[in-house]
Amino acid sequence: IILTPMTGITAKNIQKSALKYGQSNLVITGAIMRFSHPANLCGYPGLSVPAGLDSDGLPIGCQLMGRGWGEETIIRAGLVLEQAFPRELPPHNVDIMGRLQ
Repeated sequence: IILTPMTGITAKNIQKSALKYGQSNLVITGAIMRFSHPANLCGYPGLSVPAGLDSDGLPIGCQLMGRGWGEETIIRAGLVLEQAFPRELPPHNVDIMGRLQ
């Protein structure tokens, strides 16, 4: 198993001008997705596991990558990691329907 951060940086603030139409920033997108490329390119299984909050209260996670057809191993390891980190909602959480919690 290879353990990496899930993203290269934590979430960035969304500019007010982007709330209506969205935004695209390839530099930030590249930094965020930096660690997901190896598993995606090689076709190896990967699993994201919550790993707490950073100093600003933003969620962080780790990624487990395993060998081909090794899903069971990374799922078991993911369960161990998930139980080791307390589950916390960030201070400003939006549910799947877009409602602020």
